[in-house]
Amino acid sequence: MLCLCVSEFNVESNMVIFWFVDENKVKQFVALHAFLFIECLVRLIPDKNLKLICYYGLYSRRTMFKLLESARCV
Repeated sequence: MLCLCVSEFNVESNMVIFWFVDENKVKQFVALHAFLFIECLVRLIPDKNLKLICYYGLYSRRTMFKLLESARCV
């Protein structure tokens, strides 16, 4: 999972400096204009009625109900 950490915001030049760790485990620093930075963040916000998968595998709703039903029968 990619984690962006804002390290500095320059008010005079409206520049945001942030860093992240890439695939090679190297810390990369990037400087973007504030509006461009916000534009990149807004793209990650899902639509209002978009259904996202929160749990899968053992924690999925279908599996959890099967486990609960089998536990009640015992």
